[in-house]
Amino acid sequence: MKNNNRIAITKSMFHGRELEILLYVDEHNHPIEFHSQSVALPSLVGNIYIARVSQVMEQLQAAFLQAGELKFYLPMEDISHLIFTKKQGNPNKLCQGDELVVQVVRDAIKTKEICVTGNITLGEEHVLITTGNLLQGVSKKLPTEMRKNLKEMLRQMGPLPYGVVVRTSAETVDMAEIQRQLQVLDLTYKDFIATMPHKSCGQLVQQASHPFYNHIKRLCREGCRQVITDSKNWFDNLKSLDMDEIEINLYQDKDYPMEKLYNLPKIFEDLQKKHVYLPSGGFLVIEPTEALTVVDVNSGKNTKKLPREEYFVANNREAAIEIAKQLRLRNISGMVVVDFINMAEAQSREQILSLLRSACKNDYVKVSVLDYTKLGLVEITREKKYQSVSEQLF
Repeated sequence: MKNNNRIAITKSMFHGRELEILLYVDEHNHPIEFHSQSVALPSLVGNIYIARVSQVMEQLQAAFLQAGELKFYLPMEDISHLIFTKKQGNPNKLCQGDELVVQVVRDAIKTKEICVTGNITLGEEHVLITTGNLLQGVSKKLPTEMRKNLKEMLRQMGPLPYGVVVRTSAETVDMAEIQRQLQVLDLTYKDFIATMPHKSCGQLVQQASHPFYNHIKRLCREGCRQVITDSKNWFDNLKSLDMDEIEINLYQDKDYPMEKLYNLPKIFEDLQKKHVYLPSGGFLVIEPTEALTVVDVNSGKNTKKLPREEYFVANNREAAIEIAKQLRLRNISGMVVVDFINMAEAQSREQILSLLRSACKNDYVKVSVLDYTKLGLVEITREKKYQSVSEQLF
C-alpha cells in the first residue's frame, strides 16, 4: 500500500563525529525511524571473516577469536556445523588455534567484543540460506496458500546441506523467481564451501552491503515511494538499482541543507531525552539500563475532566500508542517493562494491552507484548536486529 512517507539520506556531525543518517518520516516530516552509522567506523554486521581461536572459555560457554586486529566473541551455542579452514586438536571440539569462517552479527558495544556466529547466512532479495541451521522455513506473514506451496516446493527439493528461509518480501514475486534465487544461492554455497579452505586467516572474505540498503528495500516494500538525498553517490547507486516505481531525488540547495530541512539537531536532542510528552499533557519517562528498558507513564499536566478510571484509561491509551512509536524510532530492543497508570478495572487493563499490541504491529521487527506481571507492569520483548539509537550515537 503506497503512502506519502519519505526516506531521507544525508550526513551530519554529532559530538565531533561525522554520521551517515537515514531518516524515515511521514508526510508531516515527523520521524518514524532513525538509523545512523559512523563514516569513520562503519558497521561490520554481515561481514564474513576467517578467524583464529585465541582462547576457549568453557566456563563462559564462549570463545574469543581474532582476525587481524579485530577481536571477536563467539557464543558456544553457535558452534554446530562450523566451517573450518584449519583444525587443531580434538576434531569434535573447538580448540585454541582453530581457524574457521565466522560472520559478524553485532558490532562492538562499549566493553563488549564484536559478536560473531559460525552459522553463515548467504542471501538474495527474497530467500536466504544458512550453513548452521539446516531447517527449512517460510515467513509466517505470507498468505496461507502461498506458504503451503512454498513449503511443498522446499520439501520436493529433498535434503539440503544448508537451511532455507523464504522472506516475507517473496509475496511480491512468483514461484519461478523464488526458484531462480534458490538456484543462485545453491551455486554461491558450493563455491563458498570450495574456496574457503584456500583463504588466509584474518581475511575479509565477503563484505556486507551498506545496512541502509536493507532499510530502503524494506520501507519501499511497505509502500514508501520517495527517497531524497544530498549525496551524489547514494543518488547514483539507488538509480542503478531496479527501483522503477520509486522517486529518487538529489537535493542540491546549498543555502538550506538537508540537516536544516529535517531539523536533525532537534531530532538528536529529542532522541536523547528521557521525557516524551503526550498530546493531553501526560508524559513518558524512558530509562535504558544494562539489562532492560523501563518506561514509566505519568499523567503530568493532563487536566481532562473525566471520571477517575476514564481519565487513567485516556492517558494510558495515548501512552500505549507513543510507546510503540518510541520503540521503533529509538530501536529499543530486548526486555522492556512499562509501568502504566494503575487502573482498577480488568476491562480497562485489557483494553490498553490490546491497543499496545495493535500499535506494535507496525514495527518492522518482532515485538511481543506479553502480559501484566503480579506487580501490574507490562512486559514487552523486541527482537534485536540493529543497535539502538543510544548505542549508535554514544
